[in-house]
Amino acid sequence: MLPRQAQPQRPVELAFFYGRGCPHCANMKEFLGSMQRKYPQLAVREYEVYFDAGNARLFERMAAGYG
Repeated sequence: MLPRQAQPQRPVELAFFYGRGCPHCANMKEFLGSMQRKYPQLAVREYEVYFDAGNARLFERMAAGYG
């Protein structure tokens, strides 16, 4: 059996909705930073929802879409 050739890793996108000033969100942001260092194919897209109404609507649409 021939060895498999390594497949290039495709980027993985993660939507991170957070609230500025939220301590739980700050902890998650730190954790996601460590994950990005460990997994360079991870692309974190950040959306602040407390002060950005457009991002809050995007969050609501995504939450409804994923149930």
